[in-house]
Amino acid sequence: MGYDWLPEALAALAGVEPYEVAQVLAARRRLPLAASSGGVPFIAVMGRTQAGRPLVVAGP
Repeated sequence: MGYDWLPEALAALAGVEPYEVAQVLAARRRLPLAASSGGVPFIAVMGRTQAGRPLVVAGP
């Protein structure tokens, strides 16, 4: 499964590599949760990278 990255999103990752985000999204053990902020709904996925780093990924 592929993902399109906005240049602004890549610039805002600050210490998080795109492959780590992909690892969390593809992990067998992850927790997707529906959320909203300012009335805008999104999905937050909590998981760990293959190295064990905890990460929360949010998207539409």
